[in-house]
Amino acid sequence: MKGVCCSSPGWIIVEMKRECEFEEMEIGGWKGNSTIWYCENGSGATILTSQDKEKWTQVGNIPSGYGSKITKVKCKKSFGKYIKFQYTSYIGIGYLNVTKIGAIV
Repeated sequence: MKGVCCSSPGWIIVEMKRECEFEEMEIGGWKGNSTIWYCENGSGATILTSQDKEKWTQVGNIPSGYGSKITKVKCKKSFGKYIKFQYTSYIGIGYLNVTKIGAIV
């Protein structure tokens, strides 16, 4: 039942503990209440990163199917402290794990 959702158009910003370099993440849609929320909301959303929340770099997209199972997403190698999921419709994230972490500042 835990996760974060937003209305349309929407975005979710995740702040990591510190700046780091990464190129892969695992993501799953929010499945808390299927009577009010479709777990695939957010498929196709843009994934962006930033060091300062001012300048954003697109590094990938949320794939379809992420709502039914946790999915690995290969991203362009990125360095930042913030990850933004942005979409023209609803977005829901129930699971997020940034993997393949490189240099940590």
